[in-house]
Amino acid sequence: MFTQTCQGNLENCISNPVQPDNKLFFFFFFDTVHLIKYVTNNWFNDKTLGQVLCFPSPDSSSKNSLAKLKDIYETEKSNLIKNAPNLSQKVLYPLLLKNKMCLLALNIFHESNSDALAHGAGEKGKDTMETKEFIDQFLKWWNIDNVKNSKKCKRLKNPFCDPIRYEDQMSMISLNKFYD
Repeated sequence: MFTQTCQGNLENCISNPVQPDNKLFFFFFFDTVHLIKYVTNNWFNDKTLGQVLCFPSPDSSSKNSLAKLKDIYETEKSNLIKNAPNLSQKVLYPLLLKNKMCLLALNIFHESNSDALAHGAGEKGKDTMETKEFIDQFLKWWNIDNVKNSKKCKRLKNPFCDPIRYEDQMSMISLNKFYD
């Protein structure tokens, strides 16, 4: 990736290759924990109705609504069995000090939230599926990036948790698709 974007030099930002005279820059994050907090903070701080975060997915641009996750939480908060057990008051309505915690940010992107959105997608429509796909894409990236143990793939039975060892591995193909 750096060979293509930075001509082989490790840099934290480059000018926009599509519109170089526009004075817009692409910034690279090397600290993925801060990237997760950055995305969730931007999602929470959005002032539009439904707290919509636009995300360019590999196929199209999607609008991901935090309100969809809040709706799930509100309907399930008094249930004993929940489709999205990681959603809580602390996660969806964080205090200013608590929104710095990575664990709470990761609870937004939990796999059970994606499944809960898929379960309710029939009645709620296209926006719900876009939010589900955004969470799936982000979770896939996190699983690829957050490999600290070579046995994590087998333990979690998730091929994206396998360390990248060769170019045509599923994780590398997924990252290239996301990058393109």
